[in-house]
Amino acid sequence: LMLMNNAILRRYSMGLAERIRKECTNDESAAIERGYQLALGRDPSDRELAKSRQFIAAQQHAYQAEGRDNAELLAWGDYCQVLFCLNEFIYIR
Repeated sequence: LMLMNNAILRRYSMGLAERIRKECTNDESAAIERGYQLALGRDPSDRELAKSRQFIAAQQHAYQAEGRDNAELLAWGDYCQVLFCLNEFIYIR
């Protein structure tokens, strides 16, 4: 829970979101893959890629419903925060 509610982690998540969106402009799949590569050192599976797309779309829709101007970036920030909260990111195998 600490990672889910941590202001510093949120700032890092938004920074990663800005970076991958800048590096992979207009290519959602490439941006998702880049996020996995930077956070986890691997490519996402096909299932992870599909689930990531669904998550980002749902978050963006929710932010748009709230009337947020930066809904897309906020959704990507949420996605990056999820990557940082994965056990695979936190624990060394």
